[in-house]
Amino acid sequence: MLARIDDLAPDAASDHSGALLRFIDHGQTAQVRVRLYELGYESEELDPSESQELPESQWYRPADLSREEARVLASRMTPAFGRQHAVDPAVAAALQDCVEAALFGCFVANPLGSAAAAGSLRTECAAAVAAAAGHILGPNGARALGEFVDRWLGKS
Repeated sequence: MLARIDDLAPDAASDHSGALLRFIDHGQTAQVRVRLYELGYESEELDPSESQELPESQWYRPADLSREEARVLASRMTPAFGRQHAVDPAVAAALQDCVEAALFGCFVANPLGSAAAAGSLRTECAAAVAAAAGHILGPNGARALGEFVDRWLGKS
């Protein structure tokens, strides 16, 4: 969600649950609320006296959430790929690190604007993972991993 309002509120951050959003108001609050509504979110502006003060460490920027998402996805999809494709256990940890880094790089390099084509991020990230894993799996294994990631992300 943060990536989809970045053009309106580039300083936006959310709490971990995504229930709270904060940004500096430069007169764009109404536009942000309209965008949130278009994305299916209800919103209400809180008076500063009503807002919950969270420590700075409890607010997340898009890159923070992208890193966490990449870590979670890599920890799930890499072992699943390894079971289906007999990945050598000696390289499994390196492959998982590689997948995580490639996904994170893809997420931050390809922010989703409100007009992003459906599936474009999935395709970009699958290709990034395949390219990054080539030195571990070889070309055929990397291609298979890219296809696996594309299918996995298509289900998410």
